[in-house]
Amino acid sequence: MVAACYTFSAFSAYLNRYNFPMPTEVFRFDSCRGRHFPFDSGFRLSAGVGFRDARLEGATNGGAGASFRGVPLSSDDYLYGKVKWPTVAPYLGIGWGHNNGQYAKAGWGFVADVGVYFGRPDISLEASASAMEKLNAHTGGNGQALIDEELGEWEDKIGKYKVFPAVYVGVSYRF
Repeated sequence: MVAACYTFSAFSAYLNRYNFPMPTEVFRFDSCRGRHFPFDSGFRLSAGVGFRDARLEGATNGGAGASFRGVPLSSDDYLYGKVKWPTVAPYLGIGWGHNNGQYAKAGWGFVADVGVYFGRPDISLEASASAMEKLNAHTGGNGQALIDEELGEWEDKIGKYKVFPAVYVGVSYRF
């Protein structure tokens, strides 16, 4: 399964502009979908509900020239970011394969589905106490404003992804 590679790549590239490579955790999907075959073929329409743990999260620390919004950070400072899509989300898609009502010979077959899960992500960004202390010192006590400004940019860039694309490819065998 391949899902939302563009979203994750865009997010990682966006974070790297601050010289903080942020490792991310990937996700897992389970779903319950109904299928409708409108033609006498393997073409199908799919709809259902997905149960997933779709999130990006990671922490990064300063040091080696790292900075956040112009504030130098040391190796003791870190930022923690998280983007989490809803755990339960509706799904719509189209696909090919598994038409059990159609006569088929025994043997191998191909199955595929392309669709989207719907749901807006929750986005958060936090700084360690030492990083916040440096941000406050640099801004006269308004370090949280820098975090909020950055979070607003994340929401503008990432929050617009209200659909989460998914591609399923597989093989089947009929006896």
